[in-house]
Amino acid sequence: MAKRQGAARVLPEKEQFVKSLTEKLSRSRALILTDYRGMSVKEITEFRKSIRPHKGEYNVVKNRLFLRGLKEGNDKVQPYSEGPLALLTAEGDPYSVLKILYKFVKDTEKPKVKAGFLDKDFFEEGDLKKLSRLPSREELLAKVASGAQAPLAGFVFILNGFLQGFVNALNELKKKKEVESK
Repeated sequence: MAKRQGAARVLPEKEQFVKSLTEKLSRSRALILTDYRGMSVKEITEFRKSIRPHKGEYNVVKNRLFLRGLKEGNDKVQPYSEGPLALLTAEGDPYSVLKILYKFVKDTEKPKVKAGFLDKDFFEEGDLKKLSRLPSREELLAKVASGAQAPLAGFVFILNGFLQGFVNALNELKKKKEVESK
């Protein structure tokens, strides 16, 4: 009977965890499943600090509770939720968090990325790695701005050359008039 009462106390805690996980997953623009084996507490803490400014979180979860908390995409994720599982979630820009993850993986060779969702689209590990190599939104906007600036700079240069030529022609005309009037 004592076991039953203990189980009764744990069940509400698990239900609350599943509820909060469901809410977090519904707000997240990124959900990446990783195998955290081999990561020290120091490495996990360091990684968490690096993603926090981008509204990212990294949490170890029980597979069963994760699958209960996941409302959409359960059939796609189930094969990847085997073994030790840690979730990377982000409410901010999912691609910046993905870049940070792969930089961390490159430096430490941990965690092992399994699969995930970015803006509700499912990607396997290879595709996530390719996406992490793309330029960030800010880099793309900077390229667009510099691309738009180049033709304008060329136009200003041509216009300046035209005006300079016009001023030179007027000066020559003035000199010629001065010479003729003497």
